[in-house]
Amino acid sequence: MIWSMPCGAYTVYAIEDGWFFRDPSEMFPESDPDVWDTHPEWLTDGQLRISLGCFLVVGGRSPVLIDAGAGGRPGLPPGTESGHLPEALAMLGVSPADIETVIHTHLHLDHCGGDRTLSGAPFFPNARFVLQEAEVDYWLGTEGPGADAVREVMLGFVTDDRIEAVAGEREVLPGIIVEPTPGHTPGHQSVTIASLGTRTFITGDVTHHPAQVPDPSWGVPFDVDPRRARTTRERIFERLSGSGTVMAAGHYPRPGMGYVEVDDGVRVFIRGTALQEA
Repeated sequence: MIWSMPCGAYTVYAIEDGWFFRDPSEMFPESDPDVWDTHPEWLTDGQLRISLGCFLVVGGRSPVLIDAGAGGRPGLPPGTESGHLPEALAMLGVSPADIETVIHTHLHLDHCGGDRTLSGAPFFPNARFVLQEAEVDYWLGTEGPGADAVREVMLGFVTDDRIEAVAGEREVLPGIIVEPTPGHTPGHQSVTIASLGTRTFITGDVTHHPAQVPDPSWGVPFDVDPRRARTTRERIFERLSGSGTVMAAGHYPRPGMGYVEVDDGVRVFIRGTALQEA
């Protein structure tokens, strides 16, 4: 399924490359079990369905992709379904060759695995890849199977000079701005789409589920720096609360686009009403 929401002169499409299921206490070890009991709509047979979401931004000179899903690559957690981005792009009439800019919020495999086909060929033959310098440095210098899998996908783009590594906040295309939001990974970044007085903020893995909006202390085991990740979540939720900015989160239940609002003194995530199925 594909959903769309207008953002000024742009349209933002929410695409699901795949999903996986996890026990809520495994995904959020610090969470309150009572929360899951009172929100059965978040569970499927007692499990959280975690989306592997990507966002396509059209309306500029060429389409821009924010994160690329897992691409059906081996080495993902058991039970992970992925690799649906290509069919979604085809449904929208977008060829991989049309995409000249891929912005990665970070380089966990479920966000960058789709950059290559399973045979190892670049899936986006004409794209540059926009990342924070700190993210590139972290993955080039980190050891372990996870880092090896990331380098298998990304190292060729480094050597081919297809990585645009930025330091700090940067407008990489008109109205498309990246900014550091570290914690989940050291060089994690989020993306703002600003056009004609409207703003959409694509969080990446600053947040993984709407349950974190009222309680940003709930981290996930994948946070490299849990304390910094929590500080970043708190800062972003505070900034977005009541601002009218659309928040788009790739791991939220699809379409994962809506608003942070205060309801009866509690900060909550509310699904956007302007969403359309594409």
